[in-house]
Amino acid sequence: MIEATIQSELSSAAGVAGVIAGRIYPQNIPQRGANRTNPVWPLIVYQAMGLKPDYHMTNVCEEAKVTIEFECQSESYLTAKELANSVLAYFHKLTKESPKQLPGHWIESCFAEIQPDEFTSDISGKETGIHAVTVQAEITFI
Repeated sequence: MIEATIQSELSSAAGVAGVIAGRIYPQNIPQRGANRTNPVWPLIVYQAMGLKPDYHMTNVCEEAKVTIEFECQSESYLTAKELANSVLAYFHKLTKESPKQLPGHWIESCFAEIQPDEFTSDISGKETGIHAVTVQAEITFI
């Protein structure tokens, strides 16, 4: 599964690993603490927005294209923005190195961009709220 490969690679990328300390989650944030409402920020939540197989005239080939969104969240806007820039830098490096072999997948191409910033006020009983900056990556792989 390409999402698991990217999660593993991204969580150890320069500029990302030291900030999130492994807190990169598919689809939602696991709750922490006795009352199950205390996530630890900063973190990244990702989800696949779609998978498009590549078709030939007679069949589906091995190559596919996936779009994945990585929402970089923090209690600080600047931390969320810096984390998103580190995620974007990882994908720009992947683009520069493509085609590239990753564990279980061959990356043919990668295009990434930062989406509009978001702010959610008073989340989980917090007074400050959470800032989110999303990086969207379109990855062609085998």
